[in-house]
Amino acid sequence: MPTHAASHIYSFFGLTVISCILISSFSAFAINLQAGPEQLHLTNLLKHVASKGCELVAFTTITNSTSAEILDLPTSIGSKPYWIRLNNLSSSAWIEGSLGVIHGNPGPARIYLPNGIAVTGNYSGGFGSAILRCHRQGSTIYLTLTKREALS
Repeated sequence: MPTHAASHIYSFFGLTVISCILISSFSAFAINLQAGPEQLHLTNLLKHVASKGCELVAFTTITNSTSAEILDLPTSIGSKPYWIRLNNLSSSAWIEGSLGVIHGNPGPARIYLPNGIAVTGNYSGGFGSAILRCHRQGSTIYLTLTKREALS
């Protein structure tokens, strides 16, 4: 009789291990299935900000005036926070972003802006709109991204 009870315990232990493996593999599959659309949403968001930035640069170039636009961006992408940063080198300027909290490393998603402009600023997702400002100082056009805090 003791052998019969031991075989039930071993069977129960084996089923528990197999169940844990199946649950973890389905969880990993669900996470991978969700990552694609979130990355696409981030890329589309960066394209939107880049197009608004290009509009402001064109307007500032033509009229030689300061311009700004308030962008209503989502608080998060899926259930994850995100960040957007304007960055440049001497030869090019771009908008980069990533899911998660802001960090010093370059973002995996990057959209390039027209040459000849200086950019600065960042935006972390959450409550509050983003403000995109453009102005000319001498022969250089500056594009700045800041966060406008939500009114309480």
